[in-house]
Amino acid sequence: MQQQLFDAGELTSRTELDRRCTPARSGSGPPRETCRICRFKTQWEGVAGRYLKCALMKHEWSRGGATDIRANWPTCSEWKPKTSENERTNDESGRNE
Repeated sequence: MQQQLFDAGELTSRTELDRRCTPARSGSGPPRETCRICRFKTQWEGVAGRYLKCALMKHEWSRGGATDIRANWPTCSEWKPKTSENERTNDESGRNE
């Protein structure tokens, strides 16, 4: 017989716990939009390649996959569309840091 040592309370899915990569929950942004054209999507160049990251979450970036984003993810509530002026600047902002 197992004894319950603590009350687990409301369970949170594993993906919600692991996502330290977006400032708000994926899917909370405009419908039918993705991270692909968000102005905050940036590439971080690491030793083994380039990784997509959210510039708003730079304080959380790690050298592991937990802070990587995917271009096809549904947008979060912080999503802003890319403009042609900041497109190049933002894509290079996270490199070699």
